[in-house]
Amino acid sequence: MIGIILAAGRGSRLGLITKNNHKALLLIKGKALIKYQIDAFYKAGIKKIYIITGYNSYLFNSYKDQVTLLYNSNWENSNMLISIMTAKDLLNESPAIISYSDIFYESYALKSLLNQKELSILYSSSWKELWEKRFKNAADDAETFSIDNLGYLKDIGEPLDCLRNANGQYMGIISFTPKIFSRFKNIFYELPDNKRSKIDVTSFLKHLLMTKSLNIKTIKYDGIWGEVDIPTDLEYYNSNSFYFQQK
Repeated sequence: MIGIILAAGRGSRLGLITKNNHKALLLIKGKALIKYQIDAFYKAGIKKIYIITGYNSYLFNSYKDQVTLLYNSNWENSNMLISIMTAKDLLNESPAIISYSDIFYESYALKSLLNQKELSILYSSSWKELWEKRFKNAADDAETFSIDNLGYLKDIGEPLDCLRNANGQYMGIISFTPKIFSRFKNIFYELPDNKRSKIDVTSFLKHLLMTKSLNIKTIKYDGIWGEVDIPTDLEYYNSNSFYFQQK
């Protein structure tokens, strides 16, 4: 099992905060987001970790003793799926857990994915309280997320009219076996060129559902999780009203 952290993007919603920095290197309680993820992978027993870089890639050089750095040379004109395909040779050979770089969570989030044999994604079941603290109107920045009685994804990524209409929120953590990745990759490359360069992960998961190309298993996570997307996120997570001790 390997771990891959997607850190190629600029984090444009953070404005000047990331001009000379990187979103994954912003500090939460004195610790860089990327370090929370590296530590979570290590605590889950995953020691082979890769970071896909792009924007301000040189800033990750200090982590070379802990991870292997890969580079998405087309990061300015691509998306997280292209970053995933940067590691396709690795994913063809080894099961993997892939994490966005702008989130933090406890290590047992990753442990729950270690033995999954299907395309699997983690979702937060306790997201509503966090969203209500992050946004004036929490439903405006949330998306639909529904699952069937067997725990498979039914819907994702549409605008949400009210919080109670979502079973959870996709956390930005996904896992593959080589066999599943091969199918995932082939479906991705069947998309037209212009769509491949623009489609995000959530929209691609939606595409898999609509085309019935792959089942998507959902794994519930009820621990602490957060994402850094806007400047006020940093203020909240670093305030005395928010507590997080990584386990």
